[in-house]
Amino acid sequence: MNAIKTGSDLSSQDRAYRYIRERIIGAEFKPNQKLRAQDIAARLRTSRTPVREALGRLTQDGLVEKHDGWGYIVTPLTVGAILNLFRVREALEVEAIHEALPNVEKALLRRLAEHLATSRALLAQRHWSEFLAESRRFHQAIATATGNPLLQAMLQSITARIQVVGGMLVEKYVGRADEILEENGRILHALTKRDRGAAEAAVRAHIQRGRDRVMQHLGHEDIRLYVSGSAHA
Repeated sequence: MNAIKTGSDLSSQDRAYRYIRERIIGAEFKPNQKLRAQDIAARLRTSRTPVREALGRLTQDGLVEKHDGWGYIVTPLTVGAILNLFRVREALEVEAIHEALPNVEKALLRRLAEHLATSRALLAQRHWSEFLAESRRFHQAIATATGNPLLQAMLQSITARIQVVGGMLVEKYVGRADEILEENGRILHALTKRDRGAAEAAVRAHIQRGRDRVMQHLGHEDIRLYVSGSAHA
């Protein structure tokens, strides 16, 4: 019979989940890097059980995978996998912009402008991971405006992987952060004008430029071997 989880167990699991997830997205834990439950548990001053449960959850997010039958590694990223991510993302976000346009109201425009302002401040402080997270909130706000829960869930399912790739890219090419801010500004401008063609073009340009920058700055590397080693948390 399985033991009943206490509130303390659940809290420890959530804490471990957030700790590992944030470090993967922030590029501190790299693709192909080993994640040792005992090291992470020691850092968090908890037992291995909630850490292993958190690692199991992260496999569902696509950020972690089983390795050698018992351990875990940060999911390896190949150029092909990243290009597939961009293709799926483009299809979903173009659909999101189409479905959101009829629902554009002042409240949404104000919220998007606030996300841009926060992004600009984070960029000025060179807080890269927080900047990328805020950029995703900008796009998630557009997805929410569609009123389509399935589309929102599909975009949410790839959000973490988008941030991982973004973190890797910004680490190699800092100028990409400035481009993201500029591109999101163009998306907001098109939404303000309720211009369907311009909004779609701005979304496509944003995603396609990101893909091109990946190929320019990461495409000549074996991304699976971007960093190897252990996550001595």
